[in-house]
Amino acid sequence: MKNKMKYITAAAGIMILAGCASGCASKTKTITIQAKDYVKVNLSGIDKYGSIDFEVDDKKVEKKAKELAKKSEIDAYRFRKAMDSIRNSSISTNDDDDELSNGDKVKVEVSVEKKDIKLYGVKVESKEFTYTVKGLEKGKEVDPFEDLIVTFNGSDGHGYVSVDSSEVDENITDAGYFTEDSGYTLSNGDTITVKYECWDESALAEKKIVVVEKEKEYTVEGLISYPTSITSSQMSNINTEILNEVKSTLDGWSSYYWSYALGDQLKDSTVEYQASVTPNFYKGYYGFTPDDPSTNNYFAVYKVDVTLTAKEDSYRDDGIKQGEQVQGTFYFIAKTGTVSVDETGSVTIDKDSYWGDDGYIVNSDYTNDETKILDEIKDLSYYSDMTFVEVQ
Repeated sequence: MKNKMKYITAAAGIMILAGCASGCASKTKTITIQAKDYVKVNLSGIDKYGSIDFEVDDKKVEKKAKELAKKSEIDAYRFRKAMDSIRNSSISTNDDDDELSNGDKVKVEVSVEKKDIKLYGVKVESKEFTYTVKGLEKGKEVDPFEDLIVTFNGSDGHGYVSVDSSEVDENITDAGYFTEDSGYTLSNGDTITVKYECWDESALAEKKIVVVEKEKEYTVEGLISYPTSITSSQMSNINTEILNEVKSTLDGWSSYYWSYALGDQLKDSTVEYQASVTPNFYKGYYGFTPDDPSTNNYFAVYKVDVTLTAKEDSYRDDGIKQGEQVQGTFYFIAKTGTVSVDETGSVTIDKDSYWGDDGYIVNSDYTNDETKILDEIKDLSYYSDMTFVEVQ
């Protein structure tokens, strides 16, 4: 239990009424007033966050005045005027008075003007006394950060924090707010401080709520980075998912597409074919701009072996006959969205980049000339300053 001493001063000022002046005191005996008997304590708040002030206890004053009036109306008048001097005083404290706990000791000092008290023939005693705080109720301790949602967004070195207090107790958010000033240059591992600024302590005290924490540190984590290189092991699962998209795309191809993909390997494009397609991952390329790696794409290349079976006879005399087959090979190039890496090294590809739908592929091309693969990739990139590296 704390033994905190507080000093509260009542500087007395008195208004002197005409009528009974100095003559009253000269002809009657001195009235002795025990100041502490007429000081009323006003205690509010909760334990550890209590506040206190003092005022003249009017009920006790009136009771005493009536007792005096039974013997002397003049004595009652003198007593009342002396208490008016204290009642009209301003009461202040030179210490913080809103964090009181049960058991704290508050020192009270009542100061009066000697000339005013002498005028009415009154002597004031017990002008200094100590009050021990008691009766403050225990409050409900609440951690305002318990339900606060703090998330980190952006990329490593360019991150920022978002603070969501929608799940925090309304009593907390109605009486204050959360602040932070970390800016937009956060990196993984940085620490930031979120503060709870309470502007209405009295509202919390009325609801018997005690805020146990006013600030909390958070460690920045989860910010993505944009790599300048990636490995085949990082891309293995993604390559498999893209392969499924490639198969789905090829299933819808007509002779028009096969003629461009196979080139001279398909001598007759005048008929429809039944395609048997076997695509396999061939290699990957990663393209990025050195000055800003967030501008990047992954290009997955699949070698496609295809067997086409004619569904009908060609109208050409030298054309293919129904049931005849054509075999060929070409390279399908799938361009994806932006590549990012989390703290664990796991790769994520933004499926919403460009105009892509729910898949990885945002654009594609193909060639039947292996030596032209990189040239086709560069045509797909749109960025002349992009650097391309084969993923190993």
